[in-house]
Amino acid sequence: LKLQFLYFIGTMSGYNPQHDEKDGSCGLRPSVAIPSAAWVRNFWANPPRRKKPLKPTACQTIPLMPLGFRMWRHIRSVRGTGKDVFMDPFNDWQHDTTHGVPLGGIGCGAMGRGWRGEFRRYSTGKVPSGLVYITDDTPHTGFTICASSADETSGCMLLPKPSNSQTKNVRYLSADTKAQSHQLYPRAWHVYDTPTKMSTTSPQYLATCEQISPVIANNYKDSSLPTSAFEWTIENLSDQEIEVSIMFTVHNGTTLSQQLKGGEHTAPVSEAACVHMAHPIEGHPGSYALAAEGVVGEYTTGAPQVSTCAEWPAESFDTLYSEFLARKGKLPRKQTRQSGPSLGSKGGLGAVAARVKIPPKKTAKMCFSLSWDFPIVNFGASPRSYHLKYTEWYGRDGKASVALALLALRERGTWRDKIASWQQPVLDNPATPEWYKALLFNETYFLTSGGSLWTVDGGIHPSKDPAKDHVGHWLYLEGMEYRMHNTYDVHFYASFALAMLFPLLEKSVTRDIADCVLLEWTDTRTFLHSGTTGIRKAQHCVPHDVGGPTEEPWGKPNIYNIHDTSRWKDLPLKFVLMVYRDYIALGKDLEFLASMYEAIKKVLHVCRNSFDPEGCGMIQNEPWPDQTYDAWEAKGVTAYCGGLWLAALRVAEQAALLLKKNDDHEEFKKCLVRAQSVYSELWNPKGYYNYDSSKTSHSNSIMADQCCGEWYIKACGLPSVLPDGQAKTALKTVYTYNVKKFGWKAHQGDKGPKLRGAVNGMRPDGALDTSSMQSMECWTGTTFAVASHMLMEGLTGEGFDTAKGIYEGAYNMFGFWFSTPEAWLCDGSFRSLGYMRPLSVWSVQWGISLHERL
Repeated sequence: LKLQFLYFIGTMSGYNPQHDEKDGSCGLRPSVAIPSAAWVRNFWANPPRRKKPLKPTACQTIPLMPLGFRMWRHIRSVRGTGKDVFMDPFNDWQHDTTHGVPLGGIGCGAMGRGWRGEFRRYSTGKVPSGLVYITDDTPHTGFTICASSADETSGCMLLPKPSNSQTKNVRYLSADTKAQSHQLYPRAWHVYDTPTKMSTTSPQYLATCEQISPVIANNYKDSSLPTSAFEWTIENLSDQEIEVSIMFTVHNGTTLSQQLKGGEHTAPVSEAACVHMAHPIEGHPGSYALAAEGVVGEYTTGAPQVSTCAEWPAESFDTLYSEFLARKGKLPRKQTRQSGPSLGSKGGLGAVAARVKIPPKKTAKMCFSLSWDFPIVNFGASPRSYHLKYTEWYGRDGKASVALALLALRERGTWRDKIASWQQPVLDNPATPEWYKALLFNETYFLTSGGSLWTVDGGIHPSKDPAKDHVGHWLYLEGMEYRMHNTYDVHFYASFALAMLFPLLEKSVTRDIADCVLLEWTDTRTFLHSGTTGIRKAQHCVPHDVGGPTEEPWGKPNIYNIHDTSRWKDLPLKFVLMVYRDYIALGKDLEFLASMYEAIKKVLHVCRNSFDPEGCGMIQNEPWPDQTYDAWEAKGVTAYCGGLWLAALRVAEQAALLLKKNDDHEEFKKCLVRAQSVYSELWNPKGYYNYDSSKTSHSNSIMADQCCGEWYIKACGLPSVLPDGQAKTALKTVYTYNVKKFGWKAHQGDKGPKLRGAVNGMRPDGALDTSSMQSMECWTGTTFAVASHMLMEGLTGEGFDTAKGIYEGAYNMFGFWFSTPEAWLCDGSFRSLGYMRPLSVWSVQWGISLHERL
């Protein structure tokens, strides 16, 4: 009732969640059930113009030059040792508008698939030299369809023709073919209208491919599996019988010629229509498998006939298509050698095919699957090996891909039902707009393709209690360009995804961080921003990250060396807040809260003793960027870190009360009262908290994220740390300035503002805060956090407007789908593609369902 009331208030102010959206489809309406909320795109829609990585202005560049020089020298030094760096700001990733819903579960490696069906962006193998992450297309990996009638036989590969294709006899999709894509992670649909059409008399049919990956909330087994199914539905719309053959080919390899030392080979599987493709990488076992459902041999009524080709030269793909699929409808069962490199200079293909006769006005189904098995992970030069979660059920020899591919064929219907059961309450909610539903699920792609690893073993040190770690350990990258695992200041926002979907994994991440808090690493390094030296991590300080793929996660935290993050002010406070939020997400798990209490006290003790120079009860920021906005300097008492400090004290007070730590409870309570008095001095009569107390030219800027601490307090159902109504007033100011005025700047001269999210900093006169590169950026993830807080404060229309700015930018204007960056400007120039923080869209859903959790 509360939610419906907020929805009513929102509609009274002009907000309508069911307004018409621009339809990206080309009008195809298959019989397959596709959720209406799925993001739809016409195969032939004009792609957005490629955006450029953003760069600092001339004025911003000058103070960054010492950092730039030290960064350049550091990169050259590290690469001189044969390793790669955790980030390289001099070589940005380029904007690519082809990505779609990825394949596979979470933390098991991933294979990307473009929204037009391309297989690309592989991260299936992890090897000693670091993380293998390849964006090359493999032009012969994909589906080819052939249709025969009494009058003609024709076929095509179901992809737009790639620029690197050298095939002569194979047709690709033409712009005359109606085709559209529907994307709703972890499923996707590709719909084609008679893709093999040769003339106006060709029989018409619809071909729909449903892609299903087993990512299911609160399912800790199926969600870890590296496999996907592809269920094809062929609807014969004509008045004559047609025979349709579909071939699925996979290139044995991901164009990593420098990584392949020989030994990859393919082999048929005698007991099923399946091809096994051994693919060791640098001595590590691994394999792929592809399978088709049906009857091997002659036609049987009602069932597709399936065939396999264990190995075929990629350079002869034309022959495989024209001589076998098109002419015979099935593949040659070519036997492979038992070892040695794949055939031909371009490697070998494995292939499976299915064909079926379809009477007029009838429908038939065919199903294929793809899996991979790369069970062992190493990092850098470390001899320690880790094993992925799914190996608990499928072993560690790298030969489980066949079993996984066959499993996908058998279980696809069950997975579909479980996914629908998880998603349906969100999809059926009339109080939320359709674009939001697509945004919520599609941004979850990062759990699969964000360099994620879900290991059985791991952590800072082996657990003394085996039951504690039964769920395993979780790693994911801060971003495709920022290669640090579990970057904690960013995870603070993104963690709502794990907390809502896989709370036991989020619990494991928090425990790993707590273990790290109690330890120190004394190896020295140079901090690139200041040029000073210090130790890697101080005791009782929260790590910035748990390490990077080129060193050893858990064993060497804080690969990030731009700043001394042991003196960052936000990290310890975010740890305290996340512990309590996880306590809520775990159903108010008091045992978990008690196990974290020592770490909470330790980090708050360090904060109070180290960061409160005046002894007034309020921490202060130092004159360098010592928080997640690591290029935006704040000094003295700040809205961001000061608010987090108040929130952390509120949480500590409540935790002490729940655990009956009476003395601690009183101490935290007194400290909070003193800190609130100091923090109140930041309040600006115009209705917001000043950026900081430094009295600099930008100290009275309006920060979008100024109420971050209060947001977490609200999410945890605790009493406010701010005077009544001030948080709501501040959020209204943020909406007016950081959202709407930023939108005006995006499209000056139009009839009204265009939504582009919430810019980090605005001046009281309505100008952008250009004091730093980050102050003038819109951060996609923090925008979701602001939107979430607005919803919790009853600002329904403002909250959805704010979040919609990211949807409009990513999925309509800029083309950042399935690679949402950390930041963009109003013109679409961006920083750090494929970033972790946008997972905070789940904090919006947390806010919507808050009354249920509390």
